[in-house]
Amino acid sequence: MAIEQIDVEQIQDNPYQARQVYHRQDIDGLAVSIKTHGLLEVPVGRRRDGNIELAFGHLRKRAFLKLTKEYPKMSSKMPVDIRDLTDEEMALFALEENLRRRDITPIEVARAVDNYLTHSPDKTEMEVAKQLNMTQGNVSNMRRVLELPAKILEKVDQGRITFTQARELIMLQKLDNSEELMLTAIRGIRTEGRGYGHADTVEGMQACIHDVISNRCRPLDIEYQGYRWDLIFDTRAVGCLNCEKMVRTHPTKSATAHYWLDDKCWNRHQEEQRAKVSAEAKARMEADILRRVTELAPKPIIHVELEKFSEIEASYSGDRISKDVAIRKPSVFEGKQYTAVGIDSKSIQAYQLLPKEEFTGEVRSYRVPKEREDEEYYQSLRDDPNGFYHGMLVKHRKSDHVLVGPPVSFVLKTADVKPASTISQEIPQELGEKADETDKWMERQAEALEARADARDRELEAEKETALAEQEAIPEDILSLAREKAGTRAEVLDLKDIGAGYYQEVRQGYALLDGFDRALEHIVDPDECLERCTHGFHFAFDSRQREPRTRYVCSDTKCLTNKKAAFTRAKNAEGQARKNAERKAIKQAIAQTTTLDRPRIKLILLAQVDGSHITKHYYGLTDGKNPETWLWEKLSAGTPAIERKDEDLFKRIDKLPDEELARLVVEFMFYYLTDKGDIGRYEIGTTRPLNWMGIGVNVEQREDT
Repeated sequence: MAIEQIDVEQIQDNPYQARQVYHRQDIDGLAVSIKTHGLLEVPVGRRRDGNIELAFGHLRKRAFLKLTKEYPKMSSKMPVDIRDLTDEEMALFALEENLRRRDITPIEVARAVDNYLTHSPDKTEMEVAKQLNMTQGNVSNMRRVLELPAKILEKVDQGRITFTQARELIMLQKLDNSEELMLTAIRGIRTEGRGYGHADTVEGMQACIHDVISNRCRPLDIEYQGYRWDLIFDTRAVGCLNCEKMVRTHPTKSATAHYWLDDKCWNRHQEEQRAKVSAEAKARMEADILRRVTELAPKPIIHVELEKFSEIEASYSGDRISKDVAIRKPSVFEGKQYTAVGIDSKSIQAYQLLPKEEFTGEVRSYRVPKEREDEEYYQSLRDDPNGFYHGMLVKHRKSDHVLVGPPVSFVLKTADVKPASTISQEIPQELGEKADETDKWMERQAEALEARADARDRELEAEKETALAEQEAIPEDILSLAREKAGTRAEVLDLKDIGAGYYQEVRQGYALLDGFDRALEHIVDPDECLERCTHGFHFAFDSRQREPRTRYVCSDTKCLTNKKAAFTRAKNAEGQARKNAERKAIKQAIAQTTTLDRPRIKLILLAQVDGSHITKHYYGLTDGKNPETWLWEKLSAGTPAIERKDEDLFKRIDKLPDEELARLVVEFMFYYLTDKGDIGRYEIGTTRPLNWMGIGVNVEQREDT
């Protein structure tokens, strides 16, 4: 160790010095101190390539340099303690010098720590963290901040953003064009003189980063998908939230959003989900077609005698299946058990009964599973080509059994013969006295009966063979045959493709039957569209939804418009009929009024409670005319509104005879109890007071309803 006088021009900074900014006032103050008191502490340095590298004392060097320029006669040499220092020791001196400074910035601390750890391979972040009274995570984050672009670090040095705000920008390094995105995020901070942007805090920077990423990356949360994306696949089921391609942002202090960096991967999952929901929608459509074709196809028909018909009829259990209780005793036919579920005068619909362990299909219950919608579940039962009750679990002899479809129709075998008991009644009287001829006639009748019975049996057998032949004639690919009859029902539409948006508006030429306007509720026969239409009805789905339900679309909008118009006309006619009937009854009540008896006093009280002139909103009377207007129009309709005064109104009222005044009050009360709304939904509101007076409301029924 030796102190040497070194020309200040030959003294260089420590290559591991993190400090890059030296404030002029600090240099000036130290220069005055050195000129007055001399150098109180000699800086340390080492020789390197013919020059001297300072270990510490960089501010003193700049103060000496200032003095030599201001005072040319002053010596330009500065004392330096020359030592043999390694790079690791130089880095340690730089670190210690910076840690003693009061004005050191976080970015300078980070640079000093990074320099020291870089040139001290035997030191760990944990050891340095303990020395600096920090956590190992803080030291690691400090070094990661230094990896940010130079322009971002300049913002930190300039005080435009804080070190902790810069640390939040690290996540943007995963994105392409990350430097520009970081600068965009910084511009989102609200600074002095600018009244917009996020708060100049760490949370504000997090919100800025969220804005940047949400405009660039695909969302993984439905609530943060924005208006540009329609997230439909289940990101958690796919595992996106645990993927290295995921980034997590904080739109607010307490909220967390997730985004994906791989656009192609995100799009692939979207298309896979669209394909899945499309396949499900088409499967539902095909189930509907299959149901329709199987309904039209010949059903298994078995002709039985009256005795067997009655036995099968006694097994009717349709009313019990829905209650999940034991069914009635089944009937045995050709070694198989059957239970009836539907009966009319000529046929019985029955399902085969099997023990549960012998059934290989899906076992179902009439009760709706918790995870299914009621109507959707029952529709799936109706769509089953094997019948509504196929796979239905029931109880028989305290054991679980299953009904197996398709249903079989048992038809009563009826021969075109007359009962034998009626034959004797047809014997000619003249033959009754001759036994021999009577016997011959009886024999001929018996032969005729037998011949006719044989012919009927052959006819029934031929019908059975024909039905079986027709049933076997249906090809294996029944759907391809069915589409010709299904028409537009065989075309599944995606609401996304026909422009259905948030308000369920579809492009011209289509109408959403189950949309916000509830079109199905405004036609006379909804089943005509849902069940029978094949020239405009389409099944549809929305591929932008994660779990799309079956929707209904009509492409024959002219037909739909006509149906709506017919419905409106019918509703208006019905409403007008109710209104006319009510008016007729009210006129009768007014005409019969001679005084205010008890029923009419109750009418007044009712109108004061329920009348529309009592129920007012902030904008005035809900329906009809206000009381003053109504009275003026009844007593003096020609009086201009500007001349209508209360004292004049009551002068006119005082001139009325008692009976006429009573009728005016009754008419007044009835007016505010009658419906003033849409005629198609007209409701009779005066039933009670009219009943009090013994006057009913008789609505004439239209012949076409």
